[in-house]
Amino acid sequence: YREMQDQETITIDKSNRDVLLTTCLIVRNESQHLPACINSVRDVADEIIVCDTGSTDGTPEIARSLGATVISFPWCDDFSAARNAALDAASGNWILVLDADERLRPESARAIRDLIASGRAEGYNVAIESITRGDMTSRFVGNYCRLFARHPAVRFEGRVHEQVYPSLRRAGMRVVPSDLVIDHEGYALDPDVMERKKRRNLTILEREAADRPGDHFVQFNLGVACFSLSDLGRAEPLLREAVKPTNEALSPEVMAIAHARL
Repeated sequence: YREMQDQETITIDKSNRDVLLTTCLIVRNESQHLPACINSVRDVADEIIVCDTGSTDGTPEIARSLGATVISFPWCDDFSAARNAALDAASGNWILVLDADERLRPESARAIRDLIASGRAEGYNVAIESITRGDMTSRFVGNYCRLFARHPAVRFEGRVHEQVYPSLRRAGMRVVPSDLVIDHEGYALDPDVMERKKRRNLTILEREAADRPGDHFVQFNLGVACFSLSDLGRAEPLLREAVKPTNEALSPEVMAIAHARL
């Protein structure tokens, strides 16, 4: 935390204060990552909501010390439920969603208010640039809707790999690309930790697939989970079903990921 205090302060144009921006996070035992995450947005966000799902390492105290509002949510194997609890606690007109192991780039922090004020859309896809090895030599980029107008109809869906895009689409709200970038370190973990996360996600997705048969986004995520565990025989039919031309629920970015895996 002291190291973060010594870093260069981001200068933000706060002239667009008619639009209030809330940053929402869900966390559990993220004391190592959380200071850098919050410091990447604390000068641009009017409000920071941290939804804690059962930390035992002092994460809530760190969040409060950095100016965040902390709410508690009992973990129920459902990331969307926790995300939506954070949305319910937010008061901003706009929502920026981050994870504790992510940081909004300084140039993106400087640009975000002008982007909101432009009125181009009600949702913006953000580039999530992920480090896949600890030496920072391997990266990949995904694009997901992480900045959107707060509205009662806008909710996250999916127990894991949750997304807000379908609800925006159903509400008739526009989602367009942006130049915003978030850096993500969550894939640069010990291989054993990554393996446990993959198997945890697979178990949750199998439960969701049983609850929501025929849901193309669940099929996509289950296919990707099988792919990541090298179960290609199971992954292929799931991904092929998810990307059928008649399917309309998947965003272009998700379709691109599915085709890349295939």
